[in-house]
Amino acid sequence: MTRIYKKYIINSFKRVYSTFFEKNEEKIDLINELKARGLIEVMSSGLESKKKILTDQVSVYMGVDPTAASLHIGNLVTLLSLFHFYLRGHNCYSIVGGGTSRIGDPSGRTKQRKALKLDFISENALKIENQLNSFFKNGLIYALKRGYKASNVGKYYIMNNLEWYDGFLLFDFLKIVGSNIRVGEMLARESVKNRLNSDQGISYAEFTYQLLQAYDFYYLNQNYNVSIQIGGNDQWGNIVAGIELINKINNLKSEEGNSVSAVQPYGVTVPLLLKKNGEKFSKSIGDTIWLNSDMTTPYQLYQFFIQSSDEIVEKYLRIFTLLPLDTISEIIEQHFDSPDKRYAQHKLAEEVVMLIHGQEEMEKSKMATQLLFSDKERNKLEISHIFEMFSNKKDIITLNKEKVIGKTVPEVIKESGVLTQINKLLQGGGIYTIKEKITSPFIQITEDWLMEGKVLIFKLGKKRHIVINVI
Repeated sequence: MTRIYKKYIINSFKRVYSTFFEKNEEKIDLINELKARGLIEVMSSGLESKKKILTDQVSVYMGVDPTAASLHIGNLVTLLSLFHFYLRGHNCYSIVGGGTSRIGDPSGRTKQRKALKLDFISENALKIENQLNSFFKNGLIYALKRGYKASNVGKYYIMNNLEWYDGFLLFDFLKIVGSNIRVGEMLARESVKNRLNSDQGISYAEFTYQLLQAYDFYYLNQNYNVSIQIGGNDQWGNIVAGIELINKINNLKSEEGNSVSAVQPYGVTVPLLLKKNGEKFSKSIGDTIWLNSDMTTPYQLYQFFIQSSDEIVEKYLRIFTLLPLDTISEIIEQHFDSPDKRYAQHKLAEEVVMLIHGQEEMEKSKMATQLLFSDKERNKLEISHIFEMFSNKKDIITLNKEKVIGKTVPEVIKESGVLTQINKLLQGGGIYTIKEKITSPFIQITEDWLMEGKVLIFKLGKKRHIVINVI
C-alpha cells in the first residue's frame, strides 16, 4: 500500500469519525440546549439520566387538537421544541387530534368546551395539517440561514389520530386501555382535581380524555417506535398516563413470556406562554396571536413581538428564535446600551416573522413598521401597503364619507366602534393622525386628512393603529 493511499484512508477515516462524533455530540447536547433556551419545564427522570439514548435517532411527537383553524403562539413553544429534535436528526411526529377534539381536553380549563361539529373539526384539521407542513418547510429555510445543516435534519410526519380511532370499538378500547389504568390515578391528575373541586365539575367524556391521549402515545410507541412525547406543562398528567399505560402493557407481555419490542417512553413539557394577567395564550381567549397570516397578518405578528417588554425579550429570543445563545447575549448587551431604540425587540420580531412567514414577509413587515412609526419614512406610505398590513377586520373599518368629513375625531372613532373611552385617551394626548397629535376634541376632519382621498389612519396610544376606509 502506497504512503499516499494509506494517508488518504487515514484522513477519510478521521473525517467520517469526526462527522459522526460531532453529530452524536449535537444529539446528546440537545437536552442541555433546550434547557438553556427555556424550552423544558419538566421531563422524565429517566430521560435526564439516560440522555445518551439521543446518540441514536429517536422518534418524538407532539399533539394539537383542531379546535380552531390555526395554531397560535402558545402552540409555537411546543412546536419549536419538537423542531429542535428535527434539526438534530430525529424523527418528529405532529399529531392532529381529529379524534380527540370531539371530546375536548379539560387541562387548564375552568369549564367544559362546547361540542364542535364534525365538519368544523375536519376543516380545521386539514388547515392545521397544511400549516404544520408549511412550518417545517419555512422553518428549515430559516434554520439553514442560522447555521444549521440540511444534511443533519431528521424526518417529519403529520398524522391525524382519527386514523386509529375511526372504527375502534369501545369494547377493544376498554380492554386495551380501561383495564390497564386505575381510576385513583385518573382522579389524582391535576386537571381532573381542579375541575372536581369547581362549581362546574367535570363530565365523564372530559374525565376520559386522558385515556385517549394515553392511547395515542401507546399507539405511536407500538407502531412507530415513538419514545418521547412533548407537550405544554398543563399536559404533564396526560403524558404520564401514556407512559404508565405503555409500561403496564409491556410488563404484562413480559410476564406472559411474550416479546416486548416497544421502546422505553419518556415525557417532556415546555413552559406555558402566559399573558400579563397570568392567563395562558389559548384559542378561546380574545386577541389571540395566530400563526395563520389570514387571521394574524405578518405585520401584526411583527408588532406583537416588537411590543415585548425589556424584562421578557431575552427569554423570547431564546425560545422563539434559532439564534445562537451567545449571539442573543450580545444582542441583549447592545440593547441595554440604548434601551429606547428597542434593538432586541426588533431582532426578535424579525426572527419570528422570518421563521413563520419567510424572509419576504419579514422585510415587508419591517418596512411597514418604519413607514408607520418613522417620520422620515412616512411620506412613502401607500394605500396598497396599508390594506396589506391591516387585513384583520377589527383594524379596518369602512365608513361612509358623510360620517367622516366634517365630523370631530371623537365622533368618527366612536362611530367606528373600536373605542368607547375616547375622551380619556384624547385628554392624555394619546390620539394621532398619520401626521400629528390630536390636541382638541373639537377639530373637524377635512378632505385633506385622507390619503389619496380614501383612507384615514389613527394611532391610538403607543401600540394600536386603526384604518378608516372612507367610501
